Amino acid sequence: MKNHNFLIVSILSCFFLLNGCITVYQNRSTPPTPPPPPLPVWVVYLPTPEIPPNGTIRPIPAHQGWTNLRMERDLERMAQAKITAALVMVTHIQLLDESFHERYRKFAELAEIRGIQVALLLTSLTSHAPALERSNIALYLSEQGLTNFPSSLRNETGIPLLVVTADFVLDAPQDEHDQTTCIWQLGHDLPALPSGPLDVPAMRPDARGVLWIRAADNSGCAVVNRGRPTDDWTIRRREGAALKRQLEQARSVGAKLLLLDSWNNYSRGSFVEPNSNDQNACMSILQNR
Repeated sequence: MKNHNFLIVSILSCFFLLNGCITVYQNRSTPPTPPPPPLPVWVVYLPTPEIPPNGTIRPIPAHQGWTNLRMERDLERMAQAKITAALVMVTHIQLLDESFHERYRKFAELAEIRGIQVALLLTSLTSHAPALERSNIALYLSEQGLTNFPSSLRNETGIPLLVVTADFVLDAPQDEHDQTTCIWQLGHDLPALPSGPLDVPAMRPDARGVLWIRAADNSGCAVVNRGRPTDDWTIRRREGAALKRQLEQARSVGAKLLLLDSWNNYSRGSFVEPNSNDQNACMSILQNR
């Protein structure tokens, strides 16, 4: 009888020991880590891009003007590429044109449907950009109905943003409580747009975590080659290889926001929209980032 009891106790002991081992093994297993969400991207967008003459690179499909159809197609593609916001480039001369006002209002309306935020990127094509007073430009934009849309890109406190390039001279910032438009300047509130060769290992975000990325750059090559994918481009396209490396670098250095040059700047060679050179390569890289 004692032997029988001893056998039962031994079996039960082994059972509990084995069960404990299994439990410990199960507790140590961890679920797979989900992939990180895509970094937010603000892309520079040209309403009327200039296509270099005598070149072979063109948008697909080719378009004329900033029509409703083109707006819808561009915004649909931006949504597919998980673009957060479009910075619509406009010169200070174009900003006085009522036809531009009408088109931009329509773009902001269509952007809301696609979940894309919008803001103006004010630039100058002259060698000496005019001085700007923050209160005057904010009043003008408000009177023309160019800032306060549901799709407007806003700062941390909810004030609509206007981005201006580094060449403008701005007066001192106002008290934020008195602002109807918050003006951020490249080179001050946001990092300056880079140019020249690409040095990926040296890329670092600014104090806010903002980092510029570029699809390519043809500004340093021969003028006759700016509309062709030739070897003398400062940053070669190579089906988005440079863009992919920059996105990987941005992750590794802890960037929080990416500024992308650009959606469709063919004069600079830095475009990501579907085109006759590398088709949807850059779009796919952005979508899968």
